[in-house]
Amino acid sequence: MKFLAIAAVLACALLLKDDPAEAVKIVKASEVQWTDAKGSAPGVKTCLLHGDPTKGPYIALSRFPAGTKVAPHTHSADEVVSIVSGSFVIAPGEKVDESKAKVLESGSYFTIKAGTPHWAMAKTETILVRYGNGPADIKYVNPADEPGKKK
Repeated sequence: MKFLAIAAVLACALLLKDDPAEAVKIVKASEVQWTDAKGSAPGVKTCLLHGDPTKGPYIALSRFPAGTKVAPHTHSADEVVSIVSGSFVIAPGEKVDESKAKVLESGSYFTIKAGTPHWAMAKTETILVRYGNGPADIKYVNPADEPGKKK
């Protein structure tokens, strides 16, 4: 019992040493700092909300311009994705097959297991919230589809 009391006191001391102003971060939509999403289609932007996608778990926003197509690809870690706004198309497969596609509107979500080939398209400008176990990556099924590569 004494151990639990000591642990609780130490935990409170650690929490109280932090500046309370830094304990809550509030960002308005107009203040989101978007950066180019590495390895993604041109125009796709991202904003890291939490974690370190190079090392482990993370939460990030992604913004896709209308009409953006993402060729079949995989990720090394599981991902959970929620559609915040817009209309997003997603389907499993190493090739684009629209008969397998699902159109997801805001409020929808999907999960992708690590190593699962899939492709996507933003019908309208779309903002997603992505959670991943990390590290975050994208590997195109056809390396020639990687943005920036000469075809």
